[in-house]
Amino acid sequence: MKNNQVIVSKSERGSMTILAGVSLVGMIAFGAVVIDTGHMLVTQADLQNVADVSADSATLELGRLYQELGKTDPGSYTLTAADEARILESVNRVAESNRVAGDPITINGDDLTYGRWAYADDGMSSEIAFEETTTGPTSVSVRARRDEVANGPVTTLLASAIGMDSFDVSARASSALTPLSTLPAGRIELPVGVSNVWFQDKKAKCGTDALIKFYPTGTLEGCAGWHTFESWSANASKLKHIIEGIKDGAFESPEVVVGETQFVFIGGTITTALEAIKDLFDERKDEDGEWRVQIPVYDDFDCSNPSGLTTIVGIATVVVTSVDAHGGDKSIDGKIACTILRYGKGGGPDYGTYLAFPSTLD
Repeated sequence: MKNNQVIVSKSERGSMTILAGVSLVGMIAFGAVVIDTGHMLVTQADLQNVADVSADSATLELGRLYQELGKTDPGSYTLTAADEARILESVNRVAESNRVAGDPITINGDDLTYGRWAYADDGMSSEIAFEETTTGPTSVSVRARRDEVANGPVTTLLASAIGMDSFDVSARASSALTPLSTLPAGRIELPVGVSNVWFQDKKAKCGTDALIKFYPTGTLEGCAGWHTFESWSANASKLKHIIEGIKDGAFESPEVVVGETQFVFIGGTITTALEAIKDLFDERKDEDGEWRVQIPVYDDFDCSNPSGLTTIVGIATVVVTSVDAHGGDKSIDGKIACTILRYGKGGGPDYGTYLAFPSTLD
């Protein structure tokens, strides 16, 4: 029987040793990359969580700030340096309680961006874009980072063996004050509504320039209508009775759910109810002669007087400035205001009235 032998020369043995060494180095490098890739992904996820909670904290503080403005409409209010410092402090109270790759996180002021999400052009487009502004912002974008700018790069676990000592990572999140989609029972103090058409045609949707008449109605200037809530049929006599009940505390308005609630509307002449409306206005107006109330926005195709059962599609805030129930020029004047509320739920169409609790945007 033949004996087969394999003879390996010294040079071949040296080559195999080198090959084995190179393979080992490659395996170590690959293992280091795999481990630190996982480390990077975990770090990224942790940093995203910091960005999310920081954005919510920023917008919540923005809502609190707006609530403290009193009669000042947030839509026309420009954030001061002190306001931004207050919001940043709130953000860092949350951020610093979280650790990313073992270290606490601090958010820089330059990494907070204020703005509004708005529909393009005339508001009829389905495309929305973020408009950066510190005047009346309703959204805050927060960038959390670990790099040379803030908090320092993240040290690698093993990849330093192949010359990769650290890596940068960042995450961004936006949070917004969402428009109201509900009003609790008892919230509506004045049984009037605004047509959604008014918001389509008005460039100044909030503030001192957004003037509207609640009497007379039926025009672009008076693009509104009165209602008797869910009581059919609407007429001036029933409207007067409801207004007197609101004034005396004998009537509570029902809950409003946008897209579901329907009220019975009436327009035109409501002369017999005007005196009751004036009495209610005189009782509830403030020292400046203004009365701020939340009212429904109803679905319509023009500004003609509404009639019958109509769906509520949003919630607005109005400031009633005068009620003239006598003489030949009877009128009820007001303006649409931007404000922040504490009650209800968010997620409705934007008619300038928001919930003071934020919703994180993906």
